[in-house]
Amino acid sequence: MELDYLCTGLSDMKPDSWSGHIRFLNKTNPCELEVSARSSTFHIICGHHQYGNYICVPDWGIGTELAGLDDSF
Repeated sequence: MELDYLCTGLSDMKPDSWSGHIRFLNKTNPCELEVSARSSTFHIICGHHQYGNYICVPDWGIGTELAGLDDSF
């Protein structure tokens, strides 16, 4: 599955909007995807574990817990 999206920046950014692309590599747990925009691509891994949800960006060496996916605040 692949998705295209439009990003908009602050009014003083140049360009002030640009397109991006999401490509799902694996849709099971953990979910893996590539997010691309403005000549950059990020490999993202997200999923569920015993105590909740997480997201990792291995290329940057970062990961964190996520709130419940149905949370809105």
